[in-house]
Amino acid sequence: MTAGAVVGEIALVLGQTRGAAVVVETTSIIHRLIAATLARLEREAPELALVLHRILATTLARKVTQANRMIEQAAGRDGRSAPWGGNGTFGTP
Repeated sequence: MTAGAVVGEIALVLGQTRGAAVVVETTSIIHRLIAATLARLEREAPELALVLHRILATTLARKVTQANRMIEQAAGRDGRSAPWGGNGTFGTP
């Protein structure tokens, strides 16, 4: 994990209890955003809330893309092929 990393965003977006735990090894500044604060931001500053939602969406999209690449590499794929055999059946080689 690097500086500026976002964790716990899935729980925030889905309104669930956090599933992430982080242990820092150096002095760090942590910013926490709870659902109630996000809801208030959406009411009082919708333009800013929209920017935040875009950041969250981009962060999630990058993480999903990275996870997909890791799965493809683990499966021995080159990352360019579909995760199915091309016949519409998922998991078919």
